[in-house]
Amino acid sequence: MNSGEIVKALRTKAGLSQFEMARRVGVTTQSICNWEKGYKCPTADKLLAVCNAMGYDVIIKPKYEVYKKAKYHK
Repeated sequence: MNSGEIVKALRTKAGLSQFEMARRVGVTTQSICNWEKGYKCPTADKLLAVCNAMGYDVIIKPKYEVYKKAKYHK
């Protein structure tokens, strides 16, 4: 599942229009449309805003931390 599919799934599950989602996230309706169609990808902060607007808590963990732990803490 790509980021656009995630945005659309969250929006439709909440029963929101693209306009309503855009208002909650603080972007244009065109941005929501572009994300959902896969023309553009939301930045990490906007994807986080989408999740927060839908009531989801998100924890972002950089990949390099996992790699460093695996490499140095065998």
